[in-house]
Amino acid sequence: MVKDTLKEWPHMDESYTAIALWNCSSIINIFPDKVEFSKLKTLFLEGERKRNRDDFLVVLGTFFEEMKALQVLLLKRVSFSLKGFPSLPNLKTLRCYDCMLKNFSSSLTNMRSLEILALIATEIDEISEELVKLSALKYLRLSGVGVEREMNIPPNLVSRLTSLQELHVIPKNNLNLLELKSLSRLTALSLRLSANQIPLEDFMFPKLQRYDIVGEYYSSDQEAFRRLAIQDFSSSLSAFNNLFCNVEALSLRNVGGQKNIVPSMDEMGVNELTSLQLKSCNDMEFLIDTKKDQGSTVAFSNLVELIIESMASLKGLCYGVSPTRFLQNLKEVIIKDCEELQVIFQIDKLSEKMKCQTPLLSNLTILRLHSLPKLKRIWEVKPSHRAIASLQSLKVVSIESCDNLKTIFSPCLALSMLHLQQLYISYCDRLEQVIGFGQEDEIIENDCLLYCWPKLRVLRIKDCESLKYISTNTLIQSLESVFIVKCHQLIQIYNMEQNIVLPERGSQEYLTNLTSLELRSLPKLKYMWNGPLVHLQYLVIWNCNSLEHLSNIKDQSSLFLPKLKDVRISGCENLKYLCSSQGLPCLEAIDIKDCPRLIQIFNMEKNKDGFGLQNDSSLCCWPKLRILRIEFCRNLKYVCANTWTQGLQSLESVYIRHCSQLIQVFNMEQNKHGQDIVLPELGSQNHCWTKLKTLRIEDCQLLKYLFANTLSQGFPLLESIYLKNCPQLLQVFSSTEERDVIDDHILLNVPFLKNLEVSNCPQISCFILQAQLIEDLVLSNVGNSRQLCNTDVPVLNEGCIVVGNQEEVFQVQGGYSFSTIKLLELRNLFEVRVIWNDFAQIVTLENLTTLTLSGCNKLRYIFSPMMARSLSHLVDLFIEWCEEIERLILAKDQVSSSSSNGDTSLQPMSFPNLKRIIVINCKNLNSLFPFGFVPVLLKLETLIVTRNSKLEQVFELEEKVEVVAEEEMKFDKLEWLSLEKLPGLIHFCPKGYHFVFPAMIELEVRDCPKLATGFFIDSQEFVHCKTKATQLVEQVAVEEPTTVRNAIFNENIDWSRGGGESQLPHIT
Repeated sequence: MVKDTLKEWPHMDESYTAIALWNCSSIINIFPDKVEFSKLKTLFLEGERKRNRDDFLVVLGTFFEEMKALQVLLLKRVSFSLKGFPSLPNLKTLRCYDCMLKNFSSSLTNMRSLEILALIATEIDEISEELVKLSALKYLRLSGVGVEREMNIPPNLVSRLTSLQELHVIPKNNLNLLELKSLSRLTALSLRLSANQIPLEDFMFPKLQRYDIVGEYYSSDQEAFRRLAIQDFSSSLSAFNNLFCNVEALSLRNVGGQKNIVPSMDEMGVNELTSLQLKSCNDMEFLIDTKKDQGSTVAFSNLVELIIESMASLKGLCYGVSPTRFLQNLKEVIIKDCEELQVIFQIDKLSEKMKCQTPLLSNLTILRLHSLPKLKRIWEVKPSHRAIASLQSLKVVSIESCDNLKTIFSPCLALSMLHLQQLYISYCDRLEQVIGFGQEDEIIENDCLLYCWPKLRVLRIKDCESLKYISTNTLIQSLESVFIVKCHQLIQIYNMEQNIVLPERGSQEYLTNLTSLELRSLPKLKYMWNGPLVHLQYLVIWNCNSLEHLSNIKDQSSLFLPKLKDVRISGCENLKYLCSSQGLPCLEAIDIKDCPRLIQIFNMEKNKDGFGLQNDSSLCCWPKLRILRIEFCRNLKYVCANTWTQGLQSLESVYIRHCSQLIQVFNMEQNKHGQDIVLPELGSQNHCWTKLKTLRIEDCQLLKYLFANTLSQGFPLLESIYLKNCPQLLQVFSSTEERDVIDDHILLNVPFLKNLEVSNCPQISCFILQAQLIEDLVLSNVGNSRQLCNTDVPVLNEGCIVVGNQEEVFQVQGGYSFSTIKLLELRNLFEVRVIWNDFAQIVTLENLTTLTLSGCNKLRYIFSPMMARSLSHLVDLFIEWCEEIERLILAKDQVSSSSSNGDTSLQPMSFPNLKRIIVINCKNLNSLFPFGFVPVLLKLETLIVTRNSKLEQVFELEEKVEVVAEEEMKFDKLEWLSLEKLPGLIHFCPKGYHFVFPAMIELEVRDCPKLATGFFIDSQEFVHCKTKATQLVEQVAVEEPTTVRNAIFNENIDWSRGGGESQLPHIT
């Protein structure tokens, strides 16, 4: 019976011989005390996965009383108490995985027939002498809960388990290895050892069929068949002599005293060895020394994996003539940090016997070399030995930090590499060629074309200062990805002067499978390839200052890139253009920066009449182009000289910055009759940019036009417009449709527009936007030439934004209130008189957080009372050089009586989130904020008021009130207060109020001669201020309290908390 996710105990049936219950549900958290299965021989119990062992499935020892026939018991994730455990005379196998066993040692007497005991990741109380009573025990595995926890084995215990055939002790332990001598039947052994456990004399491991003997810092491998991992050992390795003859995996770490492996460790050649790992064995010079044997020995014939690291004295793999079948099956080689190694494979030192065998290295698939500073050659092979060596299976090569290496492959070896797929080279300062001719006799006859590496897909080369060519006269067709970075001497990727025809292959097209090409910091590279790249998708070129063209072919129009998707080019000082604009149907992204000689990104050849092509339908268009980004190309005039705007129906983002010669982004092509060319199949989309979301143009001094012939509904998804520092920009949008032009103003409906910034574009023509979701609006120095501005903006039926130097910015109609706006910045709009033309007083600004006004000379006020009461999220208020402004908030008596919301009985105003206020050079301003009976600026942190000559009071009482008892008001967050050059300022604190500033850090008061508000500090250094009371009440002068008389009035104050001696009086 087999059950999964058991929720209740099954019915008892004496006929069961085997039961397996997997993943027992937590519902059965305690099993029955006793069950009757008299014929049961095999029982598997598995509990649910639990983080805490205390929550494991609980089974009592009495549970097994009626299972006398039980032979095999397997428990997993079980908390098992052996107390009361019955005698099970037939139990042969007990395996516990991830369990908790209580009273383990005391119950062993009830399992005398046990032959297999495996406690894996299982917690027990102790290992005691009781284990000796298991006289039939053949297999013992102890792995404990954690490998770092040392297992204590009583002395002389193991030596008395004379029936043991397999012993596996996985954690650290204190086993005395001399006890193994008593185990005459032992065939398999797993041990984790420290160096001090191995007796110095008179000990040798017995011959074993299977073993996994590792140092204390190695992990145990249950799959290992015959493995030795020795570490931190400086004496003789004679204790392992019986194991070297059949070891399959050998790892030596920090083992001294051995100059080689063969013959020092094994004279027979370790021919069953498949994996060899060496690290920090600083006395070892070679793997094998054959000087005395003259090549007759068979050695390392089955080695598959060779990993060598940090071997200070290693000079080579073989000293002398290579033995028979040496490294014949080698598949993977990794060598790192061997400072003396000069040559790895000395193929020219081969015996005559070797020449008749399977080619050397023919099974090698992976080669990785790292930090070998003296390495001069990887392979030392003569042309006469070409047949002896072959790299026919090599797939991956990685070479890094081999500073003396000049070439990697000789031509004869390169020709054999039919399966090479990936080649990585980095930080090889003296490398000149990947495939080179290191010796005169290596030159191939007639210097003919090498057709090699037919499966190479990935080539990555980085920081090779001397590299001039990847190869000479080499044809590599299969490349898919090329990445070359910081090779400052690289002239060409391939040094091939002309197309070479192979009779058996015909004329070859190079790099026809290339999909990704990335070239960075190659200052001498002049061009990259000959011919088309029909599969290229990604092209990245950075800092290639000598590059003028992508190809050296004379007819650049044939440079066909039909699958190119992404182009990124930066820092190419001499690049004039990329390629023909034709044949780019898949182009999705263009990103070009710092190319000062670039005139056109894509070149368009014209016929003798000056037209792009004779056939209009062949003009360039990029139907999939989504992103266009160009920066710092000071000679760029066009993106493309002839562009179909209707061929850009996928365009989502345009970003152009610092292109001082740019005349027009897209130069619309016309036919011979002067008419714009239209694609009939696109219909009404010819004048629409249906997917454009972001438009950003900055610092383009000659740019005059952006979009021509655009419909009012032509930007249905546009979200952001940024136009900055374009002094010649005349027109952003133009239309030939009469319905899109109102009194010479272009009207655009942009329903998703959220961000609009137009700055320093003084020649721009006014246009009107219907943007109901606007969040950020910045207008600065826009249309300041009066002759270009129509000051009479028409009244529309819907709310709109007027972009230009007009009298109004927002026109509110149709019930729309612009409540989504978060940031508003208006600078140098000298004609603006009203920000919101709010006829119905419906504008609410509950989302406005930042307001900046500068140089709006004709503006008299900012908010109506209705607007001001909605400013619940305003954080920053910055106003400067607004000469005519008198009030920030229109007075109640100035609100139109026709307004439905002009009721003067509204609640007092409050600005609960306003943190920073800066008001500078507003010479007609007489007050800042109305002041009622509730705190108006609870979160104010900074208040700077400077050079406002007519300002009389910062806070103005909303209603005149009689003199009553003094009212205290705290500004708990205000840290910085600055009042400077305010000749008319009388009141900072309204009369009858007492302000307290507990958080004040900086207080500056300068040139305020009329100021009647005095400042002082208390014992806690809280700053206070009050205003003198001079009026009479019932003909009796009001007596000034002492605190007011002693405060500082109309004097300069420069106070900071903790700034030494205070300028402010202490008043308690």
